Amino acid sequence: GAGGDRSPVLAQPGQPRGPGGSQADPKMKEKAEKLEAGEKVLISGSGPKPYELQKDSSGPQVVYKCSCSIWRHIGDMEHKRTCRHLQSVRGFRNELGRVGEEGIKKCDAKFAEFSQAAPPKKPPPADLKRRPEVMEGGDAKRQNTAP
Repeated sequence: GAGGDRSPVLAQPGQPRGPGGSQADPKMKEKAEKLEAGEKVLISGSGPKPYELQKDSSGPQVVYKCSCSIWRHIGDMEHKRTCRHLQSVRGFRNELGRVGEEGIKKCDAKFAEFSQAAPPKKPPPADLKRRPEVMEGGDAKRQNTAP
């Protein structure tokens, strides 16, 4: 829309990941072009701060980097790593072509591992901590009455 865009606009991960993907969002296309030109690109993720994507072509292999924990913790050579943020900006097919099915599987496995190991975001409210006895019926003597 004209004039209705918010600035800065952060890319959102989680677009269709199957073969073929979907039509690229114009904002994603712009981010992809900036990334290919060597500029740093910011993309929002699950954390409070956006992730930083970067293309490094200074070495023998072109490396696409992301500051997210998934990318950093994949135990593979940097040029073989991917993450959902890179797949979002560069496109699933491009990343599949770059890192192969094995690279995509390593990303997905690391994502699943991190999702299961994620600690709770914040502790329960203090109100619940103070009154463990105020449960069904308010009987403080009820211990474990599971069948």
